[in-house]
Amino acid sequence: APTMMQVHWMYAFYYHNLQQQDKEVTSYLEALEIAKTYYPGTDIEIGLLQNIGAIYSAQEKYAEALPYFEEGLKKVNGDGLKADMLNNIGEIYYAEEDYEKGLPLFEEAFSLYEKVDDKGKMATTLVDIGKYHDHNEQFERANQVYGQALQLVQENDANAFFPYIYHGIALHYQSRDD
Repeated sequence: APTMMQVHWMYAFYYHNLQQQDKEVTSYLEALEIAKTYYPGTDIEIGLLQNIGAIYSAQEKYAEALPYFEEGLKKVNGDGLKADMLNNIGEIYYAEEDYEKGLPLFEEAFSLYEKVDDKGKMATTLVDIGKYHDHNEQFERANQVYGQALQLVQENDANAFFPYIYHGIALHYQSRDD
């Protein structure tokens, strides 16, 4: 059965490359059923939960995505992966405009990324925190947070994160009609 799990996982990658998300998620779900039997609570199961949640989230099927992220959060052990799950859940609450639930999740994720010294994810999480401040019309606070994100990226040669940071800053100024 573990071999069948790998086959389903490979099919999921195949369907991902073909941009066939429904088949991709079906393959991941089949792999997840096997992982729950043979690899319960491991990074394999947690990774599958995260992948399934990410697909549903990308499809804006937030009610379907949330249980997978929440289940993964309950099972995760490492701080970095826990922060990823918190971020994913925070993004769902942001998309659903439930700002009071989402902001604390991003703040906790930031603390965990700081603990594992992941500067790139710290920066992107600061952008997510800034978006919450923008929606609460706390523009000065948002501006400070975006500045922190930009400084983190600049000081740590995390150039891959510049597009996300600048996109967040652009949205910040758009929300202010600047």
